[in-house]
Amino acid sequence: MTEPNPSFFVVGTDTDVGKTVASLMLMRFLIRTGHTPYYWKPVQTGCLSPNYAGADANFVLKYCPELHQTADDATGACFRAPKAPFYAARDEQSSIEVEDLLHKLAYLHKNNTLVVEAAGGLLVPFSRTHMLADMVQLAVEQFGIKPVLVARAGLGTINHTLLSIEALHRRGIQPAGIVFVNNKEHRTPQAMLQENMEAISTFSNYSVCGCIPHIEDFSNPPEEAITLFEKIVG
Repeated sequence: MTEPNPSFFVVGTDTDVGKTVASLMLMRFLIRTGHTPYYWKPVQTGCLSPNYAGADANFVLKYCPELHQTADDATGACFRAPKAPFYAARDEQSSIEVEDLLHKLAYLHKNNTLVVEAAGGLLVPFSRTHMLADMVQLAVEQFGIKPVLVARAGLGTINHTLLSIEALHRRGIQPAGIVFVNNKEHRTPQAMLQENMEAISTFSNYSVCGCIPHIEDFSNPPEEAITLFEKIVG
């Protein structure tokens, strides 16, 4: 049974694994199933501003024209350096206050179906005292937001995915689902894709919900890129 306002924290096994693409496909699924999701990127690094062409919020909202959200609304803090959030903020003589982000998250979660996208992998320094995984733990404990783990499809993903699951388990968190993302530069052979899925299922007891294929046109993505989220949302 689908929750009235399901909310998700899209986290990755590493940087550049496809979290933004997965967030967009999750948003498209939620819109299709009658929700009005709200996308939020608490911290963006490697970006001049939320409206910059390469900003994650700008990309996601471009392909969700039904939503009345701006990239500024959808972004918490934005830092220029493409680094772990703590160090990107420190370069600008700034800091990330976890309590402030949690207050904002509480406000957004109250009346919205949320898709929150993380920055980097789970064990990157997020603030002076917290890793990203700690922020995810607080979101789960305080608001019941469910983490969706995004991983690359190809070589190396078994190790990265199993380590990320261990990091979640150490904090008492179970992922709501695992999603692979294939990209143009390193398309994974089908045999390896199946082996990777089998290994993760065998050693973690979590099945990969599916693989988002390379998408040429984000305004018209493949159907399987959207429908695989039915296994996560319900």
